[in-house]
Amino acid sequence: MVKEIYGHLQNGNVVGMDIISDFQSIIWMEENYKLVNQ
Repeated sequence: MVKEIYGHLQNGNVVGMDIISDFQSIIWMEENYKLVNQ
């Protein structure tokens, strides 16, 4: 499940995003994963 969400995030990201943006995407993924799996 996590890998699928992360894959979608990577596919939606613009190539060349900086590390901070990638880190924010990972945080977003983790928060939404928690919400979905409460």
